[in-house]
Amino acid sequence: MKRYLALMAAMALTVVSCQKYDAEIAELQRQIDHLSTDASKVNENVGSWIEIVEALQKKAELTSFTQVTEGGKVVGYTVTFKEEGQSPQSVTVYNSPANVSVGEDGGKYYWMVGGEYLTDAQGKRVEACTGGVVPRFRLTSGKIEASLDGGVSWTEVGSVSSPVIDNVIDSESSVTFVLAGGQSIVLPRQKELTLTLSPTSLSMAAGGGRSVSYTISGGTQQTSVLVYAKDGWKASVISTDSAKGYIDITSPDVASQSEVLVFVSDNAGRSVVAAISVTSTK
Repeated sequence: MKRYLALMAAMALTVVSCQKYDAEIAELQRQIDHLSTDASKVNENVGSWIEIVEALQKKAELTSFTQVTEGGKVVGYTVTFKEEGQSPQSVTVYNSPANVSVGEDGGKYYWMVGGEYLTDAQGKRVEACTGGVVPRFRLTSGKIEASLDGGVSWTEVGSVSSPVIDNVIDSESSVTFVLAGGQSIVLPRQKELTLTLSPTSLSMAAGGGRSVSYTISGGTQQTSVLVYAKDGWKASVISTDSAKGYIDITSPDVASQSEVLVFVSDNAGRSVVAAISVTSTK
């Protein structure tokens, strides 16, 4: 009986030990998976930072900004840029705990790790630009390692610490990423497309004509202006540049009341319309 009880106790201890080891293995696997995910986000950010730098250098404007959430927690930000004459392009920056980002100095952008410039074997800063060296990163035992030769060799360049984005300032004119380490990346927003007419109503003799000046704000070189007149009224556009001009309006030969519509649109798909009230008397 004693031998039976001892055997049962040993078996129970074995089950408890296995359960303990299973839990430890599961936790270790979770940490490995988490670390792998973080490294993947870091390298995905590398491509995003390059596209953001290129957009800034080409004077592209931010058209939209949204948060990326997982499980109710903000894990990144998606920004959409529009360069004049080009299609919009979206990129996502994840708030990885590996502080890898870019910093500007003298009009050029360079890779940074933990707030310090990433350097090559000769001690030169590694520029973040299209066609340049694209670094790769991996996380090992809480350390950040970088490769500048496509993964052939690796060098420890920092430690996993605070998330790469310390704060985000979202304003009407821009979105600013305040990065851990002190650098800031300011993304200018696309200006609202507006049309101003002066005056917005006209009175004239029948058969006569007058002009209305217009000013466009937030447009581009491809912004177009069209007019629509009815009831015998005539209107034409005389532009002085891409943002200013005149609407020449001519009344029919009889007394009349109507309106002239002015349409403004651009190659970004934005449009605005305004009306000019017109009256002619004998």
